[in-house]
Amino acid sequence: MNKWFDFIKVNKMFVKILLSFLSLLIPIVIFGLITYANFVEELKKEYAEKMELHLTSSTKTVESYWNRIYEAGVNFYGDPAARRLLRTSALHNDESRAELQQLFQSIDRTKFHVNQFTDDLFVYVDGSYVMTSSGANDFYWFFNKFHRYMGLDADYWLAALHSEKSIEILKPANVQTSFQKKSVFSVLVRNIAGQHRAVLVATVPVTKVLEAMQPVLDQGATEVLIVDGDGGLVLSTSEQFANIQHMKDNDHYIVSSVMTDTFNWTYYAITPTSVFQSQAKGILRLITGISIVLCLVGVAVAFLFSLNLYRPIRRIVELFLEEDRRKPWSGDLDRTKRPNDLHTIGDGIRQLITYRDHYLDEWQVMARDYMDHALHQIIRGTERNRKRDEELVRMMQTHLQFRKESYLCCAITFEFKESFFEEIQDFERIVIENKMKNLILGYLSQFAQLYILENNDHLYLCIVNVDSEEESARFKNGLEQFLRTFEYDMKYYSIRIGVGLAFAGLDGIAKSYRGAMSALRTVQPAGSGGTVPAQIAYATDAKNSGDVHYTYADENKLLKALKFGSKEDVELAVEDLLVRTEHSLLDRNALIDEMYGTAARFTAERGIDAAQLLDDADIQGGVSALPTEAKLAERQQRLLAYLFGIIDAAFSSKTASYKSNTLAQTIKQYVEENYTMDVHLEHIADKMGVSVKYVSRVFKEHFNTNLSDYISELRIRLAKDLLEHSAFTVNDISEKAGFFNRTTFLRTFKKLEGKSPNQYRQEIRDRSGLQSNVDGA
Repeated sequence: MNKWFDFIKVNKMFVKILLSFLSLLIPIVIFGLITYANFVEELKKEYAEKMELHLTSSTKTVESYWNRIYEAGVNFYGDPAARRLLRTSALHNDESRAELQQLFQSIDRTKFHVNQFTDDLFVYVDGSYVMTSSGANDFYWFFNKFHRYMGLDADYWLAALHSEKSIEILKPANVQTSFQKKSVFSVLVRNIAGQHRAVLVATVPVTKVLEAMQPVLDQGATEVLIVDGDGGLVLSTSEQFANIQHMKDNDHYIVSSVMTDTFNWTYYAITPTSVFQSQAKGILRLITGISIVLCLVGVAVAFLFSLNLYRPIRRIVELFLEEDRRKPWSGDLDRTKRPNDLHTIGDGIRQLITYRDHYLDEWQVMARDYMDHALHQIIRGTERNRKRDEELVRMMQTHLQFRKESYLCCAITFEFKESFFEEIQDFERIVIENKMKNLILGYLSQFAQLYILENNDHLYLCIVNVDSEEESARFKNGLEQFLRTFEYDMKYYSIRIGVGLAFAGLDGIAKSYRGAMSALRTVQPAGSGGTVPAQIAYATDAKNSGDVHYTYADENKLLKALKFGSKEDVELAVEDLLVRTEHSLLDRNALIDEMYGTAARFTAERGIDAAQLLDDADIQGGVSALPTEAKLAERQQRLLAYLFGIIDAAFSSKTASYKSNTLAQTIKQYVEENYTMDVHLEHIADKMGVSVKYVSRVFKEHFNTNLSDYISELRIRLAKDLLEHSAFTVNDISEKAGFFNRTTFLRTFKKLEGKSPNQYRQEIRDRSGLQSNVDGA
């Protein structure tokens, strides 16, 4: 008996595992019986709730069709051309007939807004003509021949003019046209307020409505019904369920319904209860079988399984506790004094997880850096090999979930205005600029799988993985929404977007990129002739998407000439590039921009002050979206003069370049000396001769904190000192610490200190008073 007690004392964990397995036998049986008793009812309730949710969603989709048609009709009647030309044929003269094309265009615009779910759209004001986007048709010929409704002749449509309803939805009717026969809903939007009555009719195929209801059918519903406000049947997927009241009173069916407020229609989804009963029977058989098996072999299996499970656990504990793995535990060691097995294993596993997470994070960063580098090489036209391409595709599939064959590129550029630097606190500007990439990714990723490269400061390249025109259109629609989302902040920046065409394969990324950049160049920046602060341009010509581009070899040729200081080679490189593209003014202008960018990177690496070499025309950037030969020739000469000046500066004086650690210390020193003033991130980058992005990254790598957070900490540290040792007001301290306004100061102080400035000052005074009392005592 004592041996068993000793065994249990030493192997407590084994006993716990065994008892845990054995204890599972009774709860499984009890839980199974209780579950079966309530399963059917709970399943019905859950299904009804889920069905009602999907039915509500589908109903909103159908109702949105009618509302959008009504809104389109109202907008049409408000169109100037419609108000002027929408009159009876007797009132038209030769002049107004000549302008009817404007009315047809207005109809076409109206149709465009609802063509996602409508087939036809036409308008009539009397029994003479029916107007469509393609022209005027004879009224009786249109309804009796070209657009013939089964059961609704031309006289019915003429009588529809006199109804007082602003909108009316007719029950489904078969329509015979020259091309097909189909069943449609007809939505009538009447102009009852104007001088001349008119009816705009939009036809929505019944199949479109059923597509909207498809999520309901996918959930298991067998049939769908739509009933109007008077109880009349509007649509049913089966004649068997025409009597909805009978179905609701029948226990053999589950009926879910949703009533709309707009037209008082009721939508029904009908499901037989036999579906749930069959599932319940299956659950009962499963529970019974499991219970019998567990009861027969549970004890033996639990013991063997517990023993096999505990052996490796015990070995793992011993390995963690051994100082030297060559000296295993001997039988003389008092095992009863061993630490808790699970705690020992847990400590070891946590250490392993820490190591794994550390190396996994490093690997993720390296993988992202590799993809960034590889994608930049692709868009620049660098020579590649098949093995590297296969590796890149595999990494994109693993890390980016890019499973489709085609790629579409979108170039987004932000141009910050003076108000951005005047009205927004400097450290907040740094946060905004550093988070812009994540903001774009977070918003647009809901429309497609994409990855964002930061080409230059404030220029972002979205690589979108698409597989169809529909997916491309959905992403482009997302870009439109993206612009609308930011339109209220356009006082701080302007946005330009260029969208390329979709192409297959990795080569398609470069083609689409060049198309996107070509489209972007056609958009004039706000403040240089452009009037709209947010614009999108789309590439339209697939032939020109891959003909002309600035390759890695081209850039390397120009850089090599600059490094060797050969003005002749520089001139030959520039001439060679521009001669190859002399058929395209836009591409030549874009190549000059690219060469300016190459020169800027060269000067940053050599520590050359490029601002002293640029004149006003260079600083303003390229010519307009429609350059001329004369302007391009002038700009080419300015580029050559700039490149020659760089060579003279590089080889006539010693140029210093910062190493990353020296640069980080220099940035830190500059911030500490100027943090009470408006610290422009762009100004810091200019001072250091590097890019804005590089400033933020180097500082974060060396000091393990964001530059914006460091500036905030310095200012709050000064504010705390002033609160403690001065009588300045909070407003005065806010200004002396470098904050634009009191609100920003209060918010930042509360974020870092967890209390307001006044609370902090009061606590300091209370502690000082308490200390004085102690000293006096």
